Amino acid sequence: MLLISVWVSIHSMAQNISVSSFRLLENDLTANTYGTIERDHNGEVAALLKISTTAQGFSFEAGMVGVVKIQQKVGEIWVYVPHGIKRLSIFHQQLGTLRDYYFPIPIEKARTYEMVLTTGQVETVVNHTLAKQTVVFQVEPANAIVEVDDKLLLVDETGIASDILPYGRYTYRVSCENYHSEVGVLELNSGSKVVKQIQLKPNFGWLQINASDEFQGAYVFLNQQRLGQAPLRTEALKSGSYQLRVMKPMYKNFEQNILINDNQETIVDLQMQPNFAQVTLLCEDSEAEIWVDEQFKGKGRCSLTLEMGQYKAESRRASHKATTQLLQISSPVDQEITLKAPVPLYASMEIKSTPALANVYIDDQLMGETPLVLNNILVGEHALRLEKPGYLNYSQNISLRHGDNFQLSQSLQADASKSAAQADASKKPTQTKPSSLTETSLPKVQTPTVQAKPEKPAKPIRFAEAKADKTPKLRPNKVPYYRDLSLYAMANGGLECFYSSGFGNVGVGAYYKGINVEYSYGYYDTPIKVDYRFTLGYALPLGKSFMLTPQVSYAVFSAIDYDRGGYSVQDMSWMLGARVQACINKNWALSFSSDYSFNHKLHMTMGLVYNIPLKK
Repeated sequence: MLLISVWVSIHSMAQNISVSSFRLLENDLTANTYGTIERDHNGEVAALLKISTTAQGFSFEAGMVGVVKIQQKVGEIWVYVPHGIKRLSIFHQQLGTLRDYYFPIPIEKARTYEMVLTTGQVETVVNHTLAKQTVVFQVEPANAIVEVDDKLLLVDETGIASDILPYGRYTYRVSCENYHSEVGVLELNSGSKVVKQIQLKPNFGWLQINASDEFQGAYVFLNQQRLGQAPLRTEALKSGSYQLRVMKPMYKNFEQNILINDNQETIVDLQMQPNFAQVTLLCEDSEAEIWVDEQFKGKGRCSLTLEMGQYKAESRRASHKATTQLLQISSPVDQEITLKAPVPLYASMEIKSTPALANVYIDDQLMGETPLVLNNILVGEHALRLEKPGYLNYSQNISLRHGDNFQLSQSLQADASKSAAQADASKKPTQTKPSSLTETSLPKVQTPTVQAKPEKPAKPIRFAEAKADKTPKLRPNKVPYYRDLSLYAMANGGLECFYSSGFGNVGVGAYYKGINVEYSYGYYDTPIKVDYRFTLGYALPLGKSFMLTPQVSYAVFSAIDYDRGGYSVQDMSWMLGARVQACINKNWALSFSSDYSFNHKLHMTMGLVYNIPLKK
């Protein structure tokens, strides 16, 4: 820009600035388009006047309502004004003044208008002096953004930005994330350097949550976003109001509105109210099982820690009708609750035999002699047996249901072996008297008595002699009891290796000719989650006591969701693994398992297998 200093001549009419035309641009949406929208002091979208002129250096005045913003464009000047203004004054240092130009049409908000100016010709004699000035910004923090009239200046790593600008009035803005922005005005009208030192004020603070041992591990949420577990200190948070919520099983949620102030730390000492009670359940029948929400808790008596809420408690016993009671835990007070005993279910029996007076045994307990009527026999499976001397025993397995009247009339078969033995015992040998001749006429000859030498008892076989017996002892093959046809249940414990998390699982499955199908449920303690697995494998015998089962599984992983309560699906994955079983006998085996999932989880477990062989 050159400084006009020697001579100015203006060739024009008496008034050097005039408006040749003014109109509404119907199809021009600049005033209402994102990026070019400006708002007046009332927050409403301003109107845009596009003033067509090749001259520069104009200033504008719109009375008390003021001009919203002025932008110099190529070949035109954009002037944003509030809607409803009536007039506009235009000023120029050389061309003069156009005062109080009244618009021929109403000025509406968010509309674009065109004003074409006609100006006189200005001739100047220039002394070649630059009318520019150096501006230097020193900002902190060094990553701040510096703008001068929407022009972005480059800020170096020390926080310095500079530019050379023509004389005039400029608006600057210095901004940075998490800091308050600073806006100001530059007046450039001399050749001296302008230096602006600007230090932005922080627009952030920190949150410190302190927790005693009792509340450690509680989950912390800020505006519905999880931050971590107490105790914790957050990173920088934008200043303002937040909703804090802390959750932990067995405790009521802690909720508080907090205010984060500029460059300050807000401290919260966590205090959570217990949401549980120690409950002791007693059953009137000490042999009855106690179940709570379909989970076995103990026999006759159990002590539980229960959260506030409603639970279904049952007392169960075989051959009895379970009793149910709803438990309402409404306050964190230790309490003792007595459950009613299960109600016995009975059936009756009528037992006759031919011949009568046979002993009647039920489950090896003598009940009486036939004919016999029995009431109050507990329902279920029972073993019935009839016994009478001289007759074969009669046995039968019976199943009784509530209200049944079981009737039996049985003819007993005589025991033929016992009858023959009794007949032999009844026969006696016939003794004959010696003739008189033999007794009197013949002299008696004394025959020497020969005593039979007693047989020596069998010599016991000693260890050395037994060892000399070379007959090999056959070790039984236990693998077929598991592999050929069986059902089993298992329980394992171990480690999820990559995350150092405790892991345990239980499951049930079956083998048929080596083919293995299995369903299992696993639990992780850190973080709290579970998995459900569906497994297919094939068993390979390793000798007579060991078995290897390669397996492929599909697992569904679920994690605890404190917002909605309960568990929600977190991941699903295929898994490859193998199990080695050491078969102790046909019912019990030790197992070692290892599996790897496609989402990079490695589990190693050991446990017990209880087997039910179905093939004799």
